Amino acid sequence: MEGSSRGGRRRRRCLACAALCAALLLFTVGLWVGFMYLAQDDTRSRARGLWGVGGARELFDNACHESSCRREIAMVYEVRQLFEESRRKKAGLGIRAAAGRAAPNAEETAAAAQLEGLAPLAIKIEVCNGLINQRIALLEGIALGVILGAQVLLPVHMPFNGVELPKQPTRTMDRNLQRLERMFDLDALQAGATELYRDHWCKRSDEPASKTWCHGFQRPALLYGNATEAMEDAISILGRKRRNVFSLQWDAATKPEALSVLEAAQREFHAGIANLGGDAGSPHVLLDLGCTLFSLAVDETTESWSIFWRLHRHLKHEPDVREQAAAVKAHLASLGVAAQEKAATFGFAAPPLEGGAPGYNVLHLRAEEDWQHHCEAWMGLRDGYHRDNCMN
Repeated sequence: MEGSSRGGRRRRRCLACAALCAALLLFTVGLWVGFMYLAQDDTRSRARGLWGVGGARELFDNACHESSCRREIAMVYEVRQLFEESRRKKAGLGIRAAAGRAAPNAEETAAAAQLEGLAPLAIKIEVCNGLINQRIALLEGIALGVILGAQVLLPVHMPFNGVELPKQPTRTMDRNLQRLERMFDLDALQAGATELYRDHWCKRSDEPASKTWCHGFQRPALLYGNATEAMEDAISILGRKRRNVFSLQWDAATKPEALSVLEAAQREFHAGIANLGGDAGSPHVLLDLGCTLFSLAVDETTESWSIFWRLHRHLKHEPDVREQAAAVKAHLASLGVAAQEKAATFGFAAPPLEGGAPGYNVLHLRAEEDWQHHCEAWMGLRDGYHRDNCMN
């Protein structure tokens, strides 16, 4: 009996020890799981804090950690830094709130009236390099405007004799500057772009930019010619007077950005504008992007693809340019006929192509120094695409 009793006590002690170990193990696992949950929640909370708790369609809802959203988070901090630097400059210049300023003069009143047609966020873009790259810069610049929910101030001039500048696109403009409307039908582009803005932002009713483009007064998506110059002057005048009118330089246009990164910038820009209260008049921010060549990663898997190509369909040449191009094509066709007749005198027969086309080819070869520099930069891009056709 005594041995049996001792054995029972040992078994009970063993069972108690096992239960205690199991409890300790469960407690340790619980602490670990709780810590990981809190760490993850803290990451999300800090990420959400970049746009505020009530931010719409936050990028970080789907378990997106800092490690996988590093570019988006870096963009948000970059935008915040732009606002902070501008605030410090205004404070250093002694720009005060409306209550502490003298009554507006005639120049300020006229500038304020000019800004009534400007969206809260606007971007100023430029074109650079040769004609084809200028077209790409124009399309990508307007596509940036769509994604950012920003009105676009088009360049007033473009170089008809542009050169391919080495390395990064710059603001350098070449010889033979002409008005942009001499090359492109800007009224047709305006109609197509404004319709695109409305379609894009009416599907995003929970975003701040939707109020600009989908509700109430229908602003033009683009400003060009004299309207661009007048708006730049108004921003310059009021930027020296008001704390809620900013003109900022943004270097994000010098590198191709993914759609998600630009969406992060869009939310932060509009959040920053919303915090510019406490002064007379509506807040306005103008971003000077410089040349927007290769500023957007146009990706077939994202909406950037459809935005770019829809704008491409609306960017048409002026009627005079189209007429001159048609005349050149007709002249080339006549040269083709003459070449066939000349070939026949040597015993060569070249039947015309389908539709009666003479089958005459033209090879455009660019081998000047500026193009060689351009090809070095173009072939040096490491974005997963194979490039071997730069010199023809």
